[in-house]
Order: sequence, then C-alpha cells, then structure tokens
Amino acid sequence: LQEAVVPVLRVGAGAGGQAKQAQIHIAAVSWIGLRCRVRIKPKPAVPGLSVELRTQVADAASSISQPRPVDNDGTAGLLVANDDLEGASAAIVVLNAQGEVLAKQSTIVGGEN
Repeated sequence: LQEAVVPVLRVGAGAGGQAKQAQIHIAAVSWIGLRCRVRIKPKPAVPGLSVELRTQVADAASSISQPRPVDNDGTAGLLVANDDLEGASAAIVVLNAQGEVLAKQSTIVGGEN
C-alpha cells in the first residue's frame, strides 16, 4: 500500500484591519450646489481613508471629483468642477490607502430636487 497525504488549506479573514474597515459606512450626504459633504462612521475615522465621486463605482477613471482625505471627525468635502454634470447619477465611494472601495452610496450631483 502507498500512503497519500492530502493537504487541507483554510483561508479566512484575519481579525486585523479588514474587520474594522468592513464596518465603515456613509452616514450622511448633503449638497450645496456642486459641493458635497460626506460623513462616514465610525468616528474617529480609520487613518488613510479618502472619498471620491465616480460615475462607475469600480472604475477610478470615472472620477468626477478629486479624492479628498477623511478628517478625524469622519467628514470630507468634495467639489464637482464640471457644472454640466449637475443632475447626473453618481456614487460616493470611500477608499482605503490602497485605493480599494470600502463603502459606496448612490447620489445625484447637486442633490435631489
């Protein structure tokens, strides 16, 4: 008889930073003209987070604002420079330091009127 060894691999998420980042969500969005204010939770924010407006969540090239860092109080401000985009659908995305999307929320540029 020949012996056979079958390896067993177990893969799972560690209890480190990923679990903490998975709890991040967008708590509030407000528009004044083409300026968007975003508040994320939990507060204080995890270091290295930023927010951005995109027309397609997974496509960084579809950005319609500059990425802005999240302040310690969990807030960030975004500006849409192209006023032709007012009324267009977009997504607010929260990114970690590596540029991965941690949270997203749909919005209308300029707010819903």
